[in-house]
Amino acid sequence: MNNNYTITINGKQYASDTVETLSLTTRGEFCRAQDGNFHIRYEESETTGFAGDTTTLVIEQNNRATLSRSGKTHSSLVIEKGRKHLCHYDTGVGTLIIGVYADKIENKLHEHGGSLRLRYKLDVNSNAVSVNELNITVRENRTNA
Repeated sequence: MNNNYTITINGKQYASDTVETLSLTTRGEFCRAQDGNFHIRYEESETTGFAGDTTTLVIEQNNRATLSRSGKTHSSLVIEKGRKHLCHYDTGVGTLIIGVYADKIENKLHEHGGSLRLRYKLDVNSNAVSVNELNITVRENRTNA
């Protein structure tokens, strides 16, 4: 994988009567594997609260994305349009089994970057927790040599 990409993540989380926003721009890795899946990988920072962890996002065509975090914490969320998955999520102070149901995956990635939009709902013990939106942009860093 090539580490010469800028990854920008803008997110919103709607929970109860609150809206939390997240914005992160970092350098990371991006590639299209032989099986056609896209892979995005970056190191977490103090900003996200997961410093020391690596996050990997694998996008399978237009209907499924798997977000995995490894390092100090270990989590794996399967975000698949139209299907609920029960997933392991490590908060850093404990682990949860959460339900993940996506109603939107918009994949506009190509060999040199692009964008990905995800909208999904999270629940714990079948009780709604939040609706989440992620807008991810991947840009190749070009050098003039």
